[in-house]
Amino acid sequence: MDSEHEWLTGLRYEDLWAYIKTQKGNNEAQRSYNAGIGALLNEINKVPQFRGKISPDDVDYAFKEALEKIKEPLSRTGKRKLEAILRKWMGVERDYDFHFDLGWLIGFPVGFQFGYGELRPFSRLPRMNRPYVERGFEMAAARLKTPARIDFAPSEVERWFLCIRQRTIGWHNAAERADFLATRSLAAYELVTGVAEIESWSLATPPRHDLVVVCHDRKRTGGRYHARPPLQLVINFPGSGFDELMNKMTRLMRNENRTEIENRIMAVVEIFAMLQGGVQLEAKYLLKVISLEALFLSEDDRDYLGYRLAEKIAFLLGDDKLWMAITYERLPHLGFSGNLRELGDQYIDDKFAETKKSDARRRLNREVVRLYRKRSAFAHQQRRNLESLITPYDYDMVSWLLRLSVVKMLSLTERGVTHLRKRSDDDPSSFDQLVEKLKY
Repeated sequence: MDSEHEWLTGLRYEDLWAYIKTQKGNNEAQRSYNAGIGALLNEINKVPQFRGKISPDDVDYAFKEALEKIKEPLSRTGKRKLEAILRKWMGVERDYDFHFDLGWLIGFPVGFQFGYGELRPFSRLPRMNRPYVERGFEMAAARLKTPARIDFAPSEVERWFLCIRQRTIGWHNAAERADFLATRSLAAYELVTGVAEIESWSLATPPRHDLVVVCHDRKRTGGRYHARPPLQLVINFPGSGFDELMNKMTRLMRNENRTEIENRIMAVVEIFAMLQGGVQLEAKYLLKVISLEALFLSEDDRDYLGYRLAEKIAFLLGDDKLWMAITYERLPHLGFSGNLRELGDQYIDDKFAETKKSDARRRLNREVVRLYRKRSAFAHQQRRNLESLITPYDYDMVSWLLRLSVVKMLSLTERGVTHLRKRSDDDPSSFDQLVEKLKY
């Protein structure tokens, strides 16, 4: 045992025992107990193995379980014996279930694998977890100025949850990891679907509320919860292909042996996760242009970055019928329309697409250069006129380009394209070689 980190040295743990004997109801004993648990937690956090991972609840559970094993007053128990039991308890990995409230979900089946978790309605959550989910909603409602905004009573639309299980040491560690994975799962979904944009103009968007996260230690009868910012609408429109896109993203996210391009897509997801919350338009725009750079630019692209980025995007997306419908003014630009493939087919026939392919690519090249110049002007504080200001249209356009680029690159990975730079004169797995072939 680490003598320099003896947890119980100087700790009046008789106060802890006194509270256990009173079985609550004694405010003074409870305060002493809480102070003792806090002091014990401070000592535990000095051990590198546990630092930042253990919560007061963990210490509370461990201490009470230690007493059950000892079955004798603490006055007759050596500190080393008690500490050995505590250390053994702390060092065991446990399963924690987290249920992130999505509120309103349409079109996905029960158990759908969604990023790092799966989608389930309340009725399909583990039975022992449901009471803690309901209790979590009650507690969250009590914190609001208008509690009526949260209603967990049975309704026509059942609440759905993103369920993530973590096996680790300590509640804090599990909660941090689960929150990280949930944020990235939702970021990946929003990245390839653009759902945040439909929320911005849809009248059907449900009212916001506190998000309740329930953590349940499956080896115990207790449960815990905490509130965090709400997640967004999750919906699968008929014919949208959102489920297929999320299947692709889920496989990529869970793959531990990713290719270079798959790692670049994951880098975009990481950047996208930073956009959660009240981020200003210019900052969101900047991050999305950076995401395009992370996706397309390699170590070979050192100069004229805007032109190199524009060239790659133009050859990847320039013959897209939706882009043609927008650039030839047959369809107004709608940020969310980027995944509604049938819109382009309605306005652009195959003959027109083939005739205008080269010109459409040139137009997209110029558009990307324009957008990149605004990024540079903002980053280097070179805004000198109205033309260099970032507008909502610019943000919608770069959002559409990023979304469609990721979807196209996902498809290319399935065709064997694994990296950007050419590794030989003839490298069919290189994206840069694909662009060269499209040029000629």
